[in-house]
Amino acid sequence: MLGFSGGLVLMLFFPLAGRITDSIPVHIPIAVGLLIFSIGFFLIQAVDVNTTFWVLVAYTSINRVGLSLSIPSLSAAALRASRPPVTSSTKESPSCVARTTRCVRLPATDSC
Repeated sequence: MLGFSGGLVLMLFFPLAGRITDSIPVHIPIAVGLLIFSIGFFLIQAVDVNTTFWVLVAYTSINRVGLSLSIPSLSAAALRASRPPVTSSTKESPSCVARTTRCVRLPATDSC
């Protein structure tokens, strides 16, 4: 349930973050997103046994808002910095990295 709430927040904030990334320079949403992301982790580090589930959901949601602000901005910055001949390989880099981390994270499976 905690992962679902984080995914829901990402789903809701990605379009908004994309619109923000298109309207202002990319370094601003990256900096604000990483700041919110770090605030979320700062809140999570204070969690103990007595912390309720909904507080964890709130902390994870704050963390995911920061993540949803920074990911589209980082992708846009990478695409803007690449030259036209290598733009297609730049677009495929995040999926390659995701596949690699999934294989590292799940070494017992053969579905890499």
